[in-house]
Amino acid sequence: MFLDVFLFELRYRFKRSATWIYFGVFLVLTALIIADGGTNASEKVYHNAPAIIGSFMALLGVFSVLISSAVMGVPLYRDLEHDTKEYLL
Repeated sequence: MFLDVFLFELRYRFKRSATWIYFGVFLVLTALIIADGGTNASEKVYHNAPAIIGSFMALLGVFSVLISSAVMGVPLYRDLEHDTKEYLL
């Protein structure tokens, strides 16, 4: 049953334009930061140093929390709207 629900949500998400917009925003944001050299690297620290990658991932993690709440809010709302919460307990 879990696989059915999971596949349904995947199919639903890939049809929604918001999923592709979120993906595009993260892709462009990452490309711009790396291409611009917008990291806090210096002459002796490269852009692909572990500390730089860690700080960059932390920054993107903050934005990911906001986007994941927007993405997962829709299925939770649909579950409450259709009274399926009893089926999943």
